[in-house]
Amino acid sequence: MANVSIKFNNKEFLLSCEDGQEEHLEELLIHINQKFNDLKNNLGNLGENKLLLITAVKIMDEYYETKKKVDQKKNELKDLSNKFKELKSLIYDYRDKKEEEIQELKKNHLNFKNEIEVNHKKYGLSAYNYHSDGAGICHASHRRPLFNLRPGYITFGGSESPCSGLRHFQADSHLISWLHNKELDYEIELALIIGKKCKNITEQDAMNYVFGSMILNDVSARDIQEMDKQFTRAKSFDTFAPCGPWITTKDEIDDPHNLKLLTKVNGTVRQDSTTSNMFIKIPSIISILSKSMTLEPGDIISTGTSAGVALNNPNIPYLKEGDVIEMEIEKLGSIKNAVRFVD
Repeated sequence: MANVSIKFNNKEFLLSCEDGQEEHLEELLIHINQKFNDLKNNLGNLGENKLLLITAVKIMDEYYETKKKVDQKKNELKDLSNKFKELKSLIYDYRDKKEEEIQELKKNHLNFKNEIEVNHKKYGLSAYNYHSDGAGICHASHRRPLFNLRPGYITFGGSESPCSGLRHFQADSHLISWLHNKELDYEIELALIIGKKCKNITEQDAMNYVFGSMILNDVSARDIQEMDKQFTRAKSFDTFAPCGPWITTKDEIDDPHNLKLLTKVNGTVRQDSTTSNMFIKIPSIISILSKSMTLEPGDIISTGTSAGVALNNPNIPYLKEGDVIEMEIEKLGSIKNAVRFVD
């Protein structure tokens, strides 16, 4: 035990305390002495005992007021703690609920995917609903065309069939293969010709930039396509993508999404569809491409093909030497190509 000598009301006292508590005891006694002297100065000399009693009452009053505030803060903290726990519980419940919804969406997505694979085996990545190739959309720039067009000529409809001038291009070129190609395929596609330079255009404005349209045979080397795991080389060999027979101006076509498509190989119908089956519509195709690259006058956008290609179809043979491919799109004419393999 330690002893502390203090002076209170002009009297000396010796008090004992735990070792190390001397300074704390001195601070308490200074506070009590200050309270006592303040009351003595304010109330006068009421007698030492009465002043001591009033001092004790004052100190206890301050203590209980402080205790009340502390208890109030504790209750507020407890309420906040309870609200935090409630909020935390709500967050966890929301998270668990959303996790269940996500799992349910994943399950539904997987079921839908399986249903598509089982019931719609021809569904692919083309611009058409039922195409197993997944060839998608082809874009040819005037800077690097997929083919070269010989000088064309213009014809005008007579009095019996008035029409605007049509620019004709030769479309009788032979399709040339190469030594290791064994899986040469065809794709009839509606090709659009851009008439005005455009960039970042909307679907609503897209058709304003189309000059006309024609037929394009998106010839595809499937073995090269499989080997490369992408389409560029497989669709870009010399003489691939023959097109024509002319460019039909936009004003000649009332609805480009309502044109019949027909492909024959050696007189046998292979593709018989319509552009109404396109699930990526023409304005969307043009708008999307314009957001990736500037479209220039003369650029050609080939919009994908329909079902009936040889890819993934064991009942349809690939093209061979001497085969003749005839393609026709309603209101656009027809093109005819022969297959010739060269070394």
